[in-house]
Amino acid sequence: MKFLDKEVIEHPNIEFLGRLSSSELVDAYSNALFTLFPFTHEPFGYVPLESMACGTPALTYNFQGPSEYVIDGHTGWLTRSDNELVQKGAELWKNGYTPSMRSACVKEAIKYDTKFYIKKWLKVLDGLCGGRVSLQ
Repeated sequence: MKFLDKEVIEHPNIEFLGRLSSSELVDAYSNALFTLFPFTHEPFGYVPLESMACGTPALTYNFQGPSEYVIDGHTGWLTRSDNELVQKGAELWKNGYTPSMRSACVKEAIKYDTKFYIKKWLKVLDGLCGGRVSLQ
């Protein structure tokens, strides 16, 4: 893979899976302890949200998109530095977290489902158009 450092792909503790089908991705998210999303410049970031929809909390940075929907300590963890990210990951690996976080993740992720967003946009448009917007 051109975008990954060779040391990462060949590391003995890392298994690179490549591209996964939708069902394989759901299985991977659902069976993970947590999802690590180590990106700092992501306008929205679907990976943490997909993980949360599968009931798995996300560990990411407190920057941009993911910080808008990952709730620190409730649906995942937000860190401010590389060191903090690594320390939190090691702590979670060693100690785990409360199982109730998994259901909290699903509840939060549902808020971003398209059917809910359509309703939100229709309300906004309806307010702007004086109650004349309908979905037919």
